Order: sequence, then C-alpha cells, then structure tokens
Amino acid sequence: DIVLNTISGKLTVGLFTWHNKIKQDWNTQAIILPLTQEQPYIVIEKRHSLATRKKVTIEDLKNHKLAIYQEGDTPANPSISYLYEKNIPQVITNDCILFEKAIIKSNAVGFITDSLIGGKFFNHEERLKFIPFDSVKGKIYLIINRDFYKHNFDKIKFFLNVLLDLLQRGDNVENRAIRDFLNCMQDEFI
Repeated sequence: DIVLNTISGKLTVGLFTWHNKIKQDWNTQAIILPLTQEQPYIVIEKRHSLATRKKVTIEDLKNHKLAIYQEGDTPANPSISYLYEKNIPQVITNDCILFEKAIIKSNAVGFITDSLIGGKFFNHEERLKFIPFDSVKGKIYLIINRDFYKHNFDKIKFFLNVLLDLLQRGDNVENRAIRDFLNCMQDEFI
C-alpha cells in the first residue's frame, strides 16, 4: 500500500519493508533507498511448546495457530505468504493489543521483526519469548515520489531531518543503522 500510494502521488514519502527484490518499474516511478535489514522472529508465551527452540522454521509452525500483526492488505513477507498457502489457522490484526492477547491467551505464535522487540509495542513483554525465524531477512526502504522529489527538495530535507531527530531518541541497532545512512544521504542525495 505504501509503495503504490507513493508512486501514485497519494503519499510523498514513506518507509516500507520488503523481503523480495524491488520491482524494476517501482524504481522508474519513485526513488527507493534501502535503509537497513530486519530479522524475523516468532513471539510466543514463555510456556509455549516451542519455547525451548533456538530457531524455528515454517515447518515448525505447521500445527500452531499463527497471529500476524500487519498493516496494509497483504503480507509483505514471503514466509507469511507461504503460511497462507498452507492454510494454517491465523489471527490477522493491525491492533497490537489484540495481537499480544492472541499470543498470551490463545497460545498463538506471533510473527514479528526485531524492530518490535524491547520497545513499547508489547505491554507484557516479560511473559513472552522471542525466537529468530529461520528465513531471509527483509530490508526497510525509504521511498520518495519522483515528481515530489523534483519540485520539493526543501521539504524532503526537512522530512529527513525530522526522521533523524526521531531516530536520535532511540538507541538500538535499527535506529543507529538508519541514522548513519540518513546522515550520509543528506549531503550526497539532496
């Protein structure tokens, strides 16, 4: 949704996660820059049957209810798409409270990325266990509408400064990687 809305001009700038190769026609219609990598994880209640695992695969999830937190209409991660095809029972929500409740109360397996661990996303993180998901890492991209970019250099520079300011407030690996990239990009890209 973010990519198509940015290309069409409904959005001017956005951040999105993509786990596949960027489509060539996207690059001709927008400026797309990779910012960082994400590591997929499952999140489960600490007493869940998978809690002793060090890593999990799609096959490990075959007989488990899966809770997916997703924004937009379709999953961006190929692992989630695979689970749809295999008809694994799922809870799909864009409400973080319902997502956490499905994990704790319904014994569901949540599928997230490392950017949601250790922040304020979960209210009861002490009751949860996070296990790396054995799959391809995804990238976080910055996308800018080409027409907007051509005519609004100052607004884009302002956006990047605001984004950098927000990232200065949190000190985790994701923020440091994005912050370093944006600092380099300010002089070279704009």
